[in-house]
Amino acid sequence: MDLLLPIITVVLVILGSVCLFISIENDRRVREFHSNGLTSRRMRESDDPSKRSNKSFA
Repeated sequence: MDLLLPIITVVLVILGSVCLFISIENDRRVREFHSNGLTSRRMRESDDPSKRSNKSFA
């Protein structure tokens, strides 16, 4: 019972480190995706009026 607090503390620190690493990797991937211009290309395609549907949903 005396070791419960140190063990839980170590487990929580390791879990926090893993979450931080995953967050940093995700941020790196998102920045890389944005820097390649893939999102701006997708935005231009969706803004193209020739690709819009003229159907009414009413």
